[in-house]
Amino acid sequence: MEGNPALEEAWVTHSLAYLDENGKSRTMDLPMTFADFAVTVPALQHHFRLVPQQEWSDSMAPVAEYLDLDADERQERQPFIWATDYEGRLQRLRVSRAIVEAAEERRHYWRLLRALTRKDIVPVDEGAIADRARAEVVDKVWQNLLELAQSGAALPAALTQLADPGQSAGTSGDGKASN
Repeated sequence: MEGNPALEEAWVTHSLAYLDENGKSRTMDLPMTFADFAVTVPALQHHFRLVPQQEWSDSMAPVAEYLDLDADERQERQPFIWATDYEGRLQRLRVSRAIVEAAEERRHYWRLLRALTRKDIVPVDEGAIADRARAEVVDKVWQNLLELAQSGAALPAALTQLADPGQSAGTSGDGKASN
């Protein structure tokens, strides 16, 4: 965690330098997803396909944005990453399902790691929560008993014994032992 420049972000950003259509130098700040890393690993390059510029469309989404879509929206989109060719021209690389799933898994792990190491989160006092829950249950039971007594309905025998503390569980109403 220490030294990470973007602790609160899902991905750190990087600048991609490229040449525009007029040959002018430009830069684009982009999230550095697992897919952006994976394209630099020779053994994983078969997971990427160059998309000719004439096939670029609005149905394409950068991987970081694609991961934020729900399942239905993903059906209509194609994930890609930005890259440059040897001459510095901007390109789109289609990303395989396996790399998208790996990127999603790594984003999940990052969020989990952040949650586990947060110092601003107050620890949960399980005992206090259990005590409060018990008190709420007892309060609710007594409220229900009072409502029942006020309605004039006969109380069940076990509840009558609770209502008359002088009567023990082992005696009948006349003080004689019961079987």
